[in-house]
Amino acid sequence: MNLLLIGHGKTGSLVGNVARERGHNVQVLSSRDNEQARALTADRLRDIDVIIDFTNPDAVLENMRACIRHKKAIVVGTTGWYQHLPEIERQVLEAKASLLFGSNFSIGVNVFFEIAAAAALGVPLGYIPRIVERHHMQKKDAPSGTAVSIQRIVAEVGNTNPEIASVREGDTVGTHVLLLDGPHDTMMLVHDAKNRLGFAKVMRLDRPPLFAVTYPLYPRFRMPIFEYICKECDRRFEAVVRGSEAPACPACSSHDLDQQLSSFAVGSSHKSFSSSPSPCGSCGDPRGPGSCSMN
Repeated sequence: MNLLLIGHGKTGSLVGNVARERGHNVQVLSSRDNEQARALTADRLRDIDVIIDFTNPDAVLENMRACIRHKKAIVVGTTGWYQHLPEIERQVLEAKASLLFGSNFSIGVNVFFEIAAAAALGVPLGYIPRIVERHHMQKKDAPSGTAVSIQRIVAEVGNTNPEIASVREGDTVGTHVLLLDGPHDTMMLVHDAKNRLGFAKVMRLDRPPLFAVTYPLYPRFRMPIFEYICKECDRRFEAVVRGSEAPACPACSSHDLDQQLSSFAVGSSHKSFSSSPSPCGSCGDPRGPGSCSMN
């Protein structure tokens, strides 16, 4: 796939490296060369399959608008712009474009969201929730997008909006704490990122958990991107699905492929081209009924 990476900071650089390791062609566009999205023209984007944005809250809005205008799929890892969600949603729906955003693409954080939802059941029983997030000094937005997602989850489950305390110090990658203080005990849930690779190596799941990608905005227009394994030469590659036929292997041109969901297609409703069995109805095991511990 031809990817255009906008923003080459700490996380953006890692995303580019991981994409190249997976065999993608990655082009990089710096924020300095793309003020007000001036570089995102129809000619510049003609051969680009997906744009990935890791810029800043000031730049991301114009970048999204340009991609929507040119009907180019964009994945947004930038946070701090969610107050504009209604406007962006309207533009995406009107243009029938593709946009996928997440406050955090780490597997651990998305599992943490589920744990937070379960713990928030204690709020109606007298537990008072509070959120603390710590990040490095260079982080532009406060509170973090991840903390806002945790706040939203607790608000939906516990019908209360917990306050968020933000701390900026040193080179902290990212720490999020959900405290639930009760009359007789306290629960403390912590997610502490060791490095940024967890943000760059996007989730690979056979089926999405409750918050697989943080509040996916446009399930109808999620990008149909899949990972294929060629049965002839064992080549593994990712491709955008266009039309009703599977793509050809880039190594041997074979159409005899096995398919699974790609990192970018969590929860995609598009049908698989492989002959793999349907997941087990009891536990969701992708190997199918009879292959899991429930049988």
